[in-house]
Amino acid sequence: MSSPSAGCDRDETFPREFSRHVRGDVKPGYLCCSAASLPWLHTRVAARTRPGRESRKSFQTCGGGCDNGPPATLASNAPELRCDSNGRRGDRTRARLRAACRAPCPPTIPVDRGTIMIYEFRTYDIKPGSLAEVEKRFGEAYEQRKKFSELFAFWHTEIGPLNQIIHVWAYKDLEERGRIRAEAVKAGSWPPKIGEFLVAQKSEIFVPAPFCPQVTPGKLGPYFEMRTYTYAAGALPNVLENWGAALPGRMKFGKPCFVGYSELGSLNKWLHIWPYASIDQRNQVRDQARDAGIWPPAALAAKEGRKSIPYVAQENKIVMPAKFSPLQ
Repeated sequence: MSSPSAGCDRDETFPREFSRHVRGDVKPGYLCCSAASLPWLHTRVAARTRPGRESRKSFQTCGGGCDNGPPATLASNAPELRCDSNGRRGDRTRARLRAACRAPCPPTIPVDRGTIMIYEFRTYDIKPGSLAEVEKRFGEAYEQRKKFSELFAFWHTEIGPLNQIIHVWAYKDLEERGRIRAEAVKAGSWPPKIGEFLVAQKSEIFVPAPFCPQVTPGKLGPYFEMRTYTYAAGALPNVLENWGAALPGRMKFGKPCFVGYSELGSLNKWLHIWPYASIDQRNQVRDQARDAGIWPPAALAAKEGRKSIPYVAQENKIVMPAKFSPLQ
């Protein structure tokens, strides 16, 4: 029989359930996951148990201070939790869940989740020497394209894989993405006329982590470090747990402009993007966070006695914004 956290111990359950939440298949405010597996997400629990039958539970985020949170409500598609091997009514399980809810909330990052979004990262490899013309034509076409939706950011690589441009678009969901792109093409001004310079194209959909800070357009850089980690399948719950615990401390030294995981395209990727005023500042901030013992997340996890699944590959690149990029 499965334990109360069994739904999250299975490799694929959490990514699938959480992805459904982000796409809107699950009511906002509900996350199908075990409180024990995600200590950074304080929860309010509703449980229903029958003798020898499966019970259902749902977790509702309370934003801290569960005793003052809203009443728990059962989600229609909540994962199932079995009784113990003797078919008892689950009194002990309910007691454990109540005790978990009374526990003090850990430090949290205030995040406005009014609209859960997806981010499309489109990476184009272009011919050497063509960057100036590519950005010129893209910027001209963008004047009409932004009437339908605005860029999140537009960058070109400065250090790492060269001759790349990355443009990032935020959408409410895949349906909105398809509709807006179709409307822009129908208007006749999109896509930009840069086909002659393209060597390769890649599109990936990323979902922001629950603790990803909200970022408004403006001056943040001009140097942005994009760090991409690839994990084995099923590692996402552990990554979210450790990052949720470590990020509040890391943000004392600087805030990321994106943290999230891949949903479509190359899978099992974890992406985080950090703005810096200079390369020297980047080095100083990373040294300070490491010396403080709170970064990287795996180091803090080891210090606090938590498991940390290592990544199997990693990549970083320094990118800089075009003149028309909302993030500068």
